[in-house]
Amino acid sequence: MRRMNDDMLPWIGVAGLVALLWFGPRLGVLLPLLALVGGVYLLVQGWQRWRGRSRGEITTYWRGRPVQLQTARSGSLSLRSIGPALPHLAIGLMLVLTAVVVL
Repeated sequence: MRRMNDDMLPWIGVAGLVALLWFGPRLGVLLPLLALVGGVYLLVQGWQRWRGRSRGEITTYWRGRPVQLQTARSGSLSLRSIGPALPHLAIGLMLVLTAVVVL
């Protein structure tokens, strides 16, 4: 099974935001709750992307043999490293706030 490209998640969130603003008041509670869950998911993905990988091991292959590499978090959050996470955080926050207003 192929994994979805993480760069597409914010655009799916934009589509959800437009659908929520367009159909939200007419569809009752289901669409705003779905948007709330999607917004929280985007916020979590954005936080993980901003924070970096967690501690653990990554297996890579060198000359046909597996090599275990240790990973560590960067430790500090800086505004310089927010670039890749900004679309996830911004659209996730917009989805959550819009869902709360429509609910």
